[in-house]
Amino acid sequence: MIVEQIKQKALRLFASKGYEATSLDMIATEAGRKKPSLYTHFAGKEQLFLTVFHEAIAEEIRYLDAFHAEHRALPLEQALLRLIQTYKERYMSDDHLKLILYHGFIIPQVHEEPVKDALNRYFERKEQLVRQRLAAEAPRLAVDIDSAVLAYSNLLEGMLVELIYAGADRFDRRLAGSWEVYLRGILN
Repeated sequence: MIVEQIKQKALRLFASKGYEATSLDMIATEAGRKKPSLYTHFAGKEQLFLTVFHEAIAEEIRYLDAFHAEHRALPLEQALLRLIQTYKERYMSDDHLKLILYHGFIIPQVHEEPVKDALNRYFERKEQLVRQRLAAEAPRLAVDIDSAVLAYSNLLEGMLVELIYAGADRFDRRLAGSWEVYLRGILN
């Protein structure tokens, strides 16, 4: 219970302030603890961050798996568009996703390799699921599956940059303008 409370408070702070701006003192205060008590459960800020980050990646991969399973019956166009739209909705309320996106763009140097490895696992799973969905529609594709996957990933990542730096309104306008172009480029 105490460890989960510490991790939840750390997650919220790391997701909103970043690694560098979050101190163990801040986490301890948020968790209603004294800083030395955190060392009972974690060797330091680095271990706490990596624990929370790896859990966020695992949670996001579970989310992607569930999303694709739940939306299997939707037409390809609707399912892929809906996935991008859910990123916007979830970014506003899901600290796991916020943490991943924040540190996907600003990787703490002290944790560069383990964070990159975790991010790569996440990106690979996301692309694998999209590839499976596109492969099921291969006869409809005007391009090879890898190109369609990479174009989708680029669109999604561009939309996430727009969301983080410009906000939800610009995200919606850009998505409306980009989605049709993406579809015309990959479908016969």
